Amino acid sequence: MAYEVSESIMIAAPPEKVWAVLTDLPGYPAWHPAYQEVTGQLTVGSVLTIRTTSPSTGNPVKLKVTVTAVEPASELRWASKVLGMTVITRRFLLRPADGGTELTQAGTYRWLGGSRGRGGARGALKTVSNLQDGYREIGEAVKRQAEA
Repeated sequence: MAYEVSESIMIAAPPEKVWAVLTDLPGYPAWHPAYQEVTGQLTVGSVLTIRTTSPSTGNPVKLKVTVTAVEPASELRWASKVLGMTVITRRFLLRPADGGTELTQAGTYRWLGGSRGRGGARGALKTVSNLQDGYREIGEAVKRQAEA
């Protein structure tokens, strides 16, 4: 079963400035609420390595994602696979709006649980709620950085 998460925020900065925040990989630790390090190249097909901490255990986590779209000032997208199956697709969509930028984060998540997974359907729905909260925090952080 796939779960969709989406969150939009208005930012009082042009798309190019928001794009500069999202594509400054070495700068992520300064503003991102969860990513301690992001390395790699933002080119389609390249792999990014993201160091973070598991929200449930506090243990360090290293994620590998493949960049699937880089459209300057418009869209950044990456995907994560397990056993050849895409389990996470993450998109950052930028749209000029009202003299600023509407930033929409959207994600598709597979294997979060469900009727047989850890915590069953309630566990998966709690995870989706936590992801939604995380998207909100990230949007606010991008906003602060881009408007500074």
